[in-house]
Amino acid sequence: MTSISNDLRQKPALFMFGFERSGTTLLSMMVGAHPEIAVPLTVNGLWYRYEGMLDHYQYLSQSQHVERLVADLLAEERIRLWDVTLTVEEVLSGPTITNFAMTVARFHELYAEKKGKRLWGNLDIATLEAMDQANRWFPDARFIHIVRDGRDVALSHETMPYGAATTLDCAEAWNSRVKLNLKMGAMLNPKRYLVIRYEDLVLKTEPTLRRICDFFEVEYSSSMLNYQTMVQEKIPIDRRWLWPLLDKPPIRSKAYSWQSKMGTTKRIVFEGTANSLLKELGYDAFDIVPKRASAYALELWQFLCRGRRLLRLAEKFGVKRRSKLERLAERAESRSSKTDYRVLQRDTFGRLARDGTYGPRFTHSPSAHAFVEQCLLEAISCVSPAKQMLILDCGCGPGAWLSFIQQTLSAVRTQQLRLHGFDLTDAMVAIARNRLVNMVPADQIRVGDILDDASYHFGYSNSFDIVFAYDVVQQLPPRLQYEACLTMLRHLAPGGICLIFDFDRKSPHGRRMAIRKFATKYLRMRLVPQYYCNAHYPPLSQFASEIRAIGGYESRVLVARDGKKRSVMIRSNLGRPDQAEALRPPVEKERAATNLGHDCE
Repeated sequence: MTSISNDLRQKPALFMFGFERSGTTLLSMMVGAHPEIAVPLTVNGLWYRYEGMLDHYQYLSQSQHVERLVADLLAEERIRLWDVTLTVEEVLSGPTITNFAMTVARFHELYAEKKGKRLWGNLDIATLEAMDQANRWFPDARFIHIVRDGRDVALSHETMPYGAATTLDCAEAWNSRVKLNLKMGAMLNPKRYLVIRYEDLVLKTEPTLRRICDFFEVEYSSSMLNYQTMVQEKIPIDRRWLWPLLDKPPIRSKAYSWQSKMGTTKRIVFEGTANSLLKELGYDAFDIVPKRASAYALELWQFLCRGRRLLRLAEKFGVKRRSKLERLAERAESRSSKTDYRVLQRDTFGRLARDGTYGPRFTHSPSAHAFVEQCLLEAISCVSPAKQMLILDCGCGPGAWLSFIQQTLSAVRTQQLRLHGFDLTDAMVAIARNRLVNMVPADQIRVGDILDDASYHFGYSNSFDIVFAYDVVQQLPPRLQYEACLTMLRHLAPGGICLIFDFDRKSPHGRRMAIRKFATKYLRMRLVPQYYCNAHYPPLSQFASEIRAIGGYESRVLVARDGKKRSVMIRSNLGRPDQAEALRPPVEKERAATNLGHDCE
């Protein structure tokens, strides 16, 4: 590790950039597949933004200011999305950091070390305008600017949820930003600044990659052509929809697609602003941009829509049209949910964990706390474990309810509380373990599925005094919801309590929410967060009646003060194996009978 790090500090940095949707991610994946070059996920202007905030860190004049800067950077989502884990101690190890350039280098050096590589590269579209800052940090750095035919860029922006809103907006931004960088690059030694074309990267891949390797003074490697194998490791699953073809070889049809997909009117609007730059970069363009009434009309309309004015106005009224890429991603999620609900839940809640919606400090509302506390206190009055109380949170998320349960019950019970939890989403489990590090052993919080009996086995026990589930049943397809309730009951200790919190599909609130979710999902009215539309509220009162009918259980429904949230409280009086057998769904009973027959033979 030390030798690699020393070598890193002797080698120039590599900065890659380009206008949005110009192939920057594809370029970084190819270069990052080189056995000697490590390229993490883009930080989207993070380094440049923090350099402008150095006064908050006293310009790194003392060690405590450096440590605070490093801690704040590590907390940034863009760094957390990297496919390695860094710590404050690791970043601060080695020579004392005395300036911001050393901070940037240390992060990238550590990333390279963890990838077992000796060189590092940086991808950041913000370098397009901020190349002077990167040049000041690293006077010997190499810069690769990837350009793409601006008309294809404009077509790509039309599919995105962000970026240029119109052809005119895209033409103006592309023309000004690319021109600015070309002028900055012309001031550098040609050995330090290289312009490549997206079209060459796609149509002449190997010769272009060899040119890049010569520029950076490394030997060409054919592994750069196998970048697709790195997509799952490097691109977070909730970001892959932005590059749906990244896990495939270069798509040749993406080069010059404007020739078949862009109408003449749009082309005139784009070239009216950027015709000369297109020619400068070697692209075919009008010798003289023609005049056309439809182009004047479109340009006027797009001038009025400049800066997404009308889109932002529509959003204020709750109307938002999903972009093409978002719609494609939704269709893919819908297809996956029909085959396996686990894929949808892992993707959705992984995304919510990474964007901070469910972070380590997440907490529920005071009204939710009050209702859960009411139910918990009523439940424990019926539970009398001798020495310790075993508690399981099914679908524990970021650990917020486990923390609340510990706080609530430890104040009223003298028995030792032994907490457990599982969740489908790895990112949620990681947050919960970190949050409860001084409260719950790491092996008692793990990845698990509410429908899988194996998830309830923790070595020393598979039955619990309290089984708890908050807004978990709603995440399952309706056909599996009752089965999930039965699975939880199979793991109740005799006399134990199961608490299932959710909204009831047949309650007034459940019906109102069904209408809101329908309007959000199909009418694009954004009345509730998009991920709410994945939920299917269960008929809780019906489930309570069906469970009572099994025999061996007492069940009733409690309602929160506002009439919205409900809790099914189920007490187990089971004492005989034949009664427990009634909890197995028909498919499992049939499977068990089949296995028994094989044993007899």
